[in-house]
Amino acid sequence: MGDFDATMYYLFRYDASWKASDASDSSDTKQYIIAPYFSKDITLGGKDFSFGIELWAQLGNDNDDSLKNISGAETNFYLSGDLSEHWNLELAWYNFDYYDTDEEEYDYQIGTENYLTYSLPLVSGFSFNIENYVEAYHTPDSDTTLAWAHIQPEFEFKKQVNENFSWHAGVSYEAFSWEFKDAKGNKNDKDIFDNNEFQAYLGFTIK
Repeated sequence: MGDFDATMYYLFRYDASWKASDASDSSDTKQYIIAPYFSKDITLGGKDFSFGIELWAQLGNDNDDSLKNISGAETNFYLSGDLSEHWNLELAWYNFDYYDTDEEEYDYQIGTENYLTYSLPLVSGFSFNIENYVEAYHTPDSDTTLAWAHIQPEFEFKKQVNENFSWHAGVSYEAFSWEFKDAKGNKNDKDIFDNNEFQAYLGFTIK
């Protein structure tokens, strides 16, 4: 489409939970989504980047109530690329407009999610990475702001078994962690710096 490559996604999400002690607290959630994505390779400051625009529309419900209850639309923008041999940048800008069942109206929300990642290959499939991450959202109607940030070193191992199968494993720790909500003086406010998480993972990729 013009200078952009276009991809159309049709998605169906289904999520069910059942609580043995209280069946009334069980859920059966469905989402019907259509999401065209437009991408283009661009050059900024002599560096190659991928720029993307995502349009997202959905209907959905929980326990077969109105499809309007989990309905909404998004317009999102993405930019990613290598800054150098070891540094990679990923930026995302979100515009959400989802139905609020309590207020019975659509609530607009703006957000951003950004990664600056350092990667250093070591030996025999091992690498050392540092993930610098910032994510934030603001809802104008309720004047609510949420934010998270961390600096997370990681050791990772990747093994390509054949052209169709690979596996990876790693450990990481948040050397710096920040979680923020509002700071307006109410009991739900957060401004936390000590919720540092350790993570160990194992994953497989099958093509």
